[in-house]
Amino acid sequence: MKELTIILKVGLTDELMRFKADINTLGKTIDLDLWAEFKSTRSNFIDYFHPNQTMMDSLVRKIWARGESLNASSL
Repeated sequence: MKELTIILKVGLTDELMRFKADINTLGKTIDLDLWAEFKSTRSNFIDYFHPNQTMMDSLVRKIWARGESLNASSL
């Protein structure tokens, strides 16, 4: 995961964990950092933050099939 390597290199690990914890207080979340195979393809996203409908459908199937419970506090 390229982003995590950069975060570790520049010493922002605490800030990342604080951000994920803050986001998690807003409600149930899915941390896509844990699913690098989805993040690695730019065409899976409408823009930097928002997955496209095909990716969302795939994520929903994956979550329901496995009973995944992923949140922003997980890294």
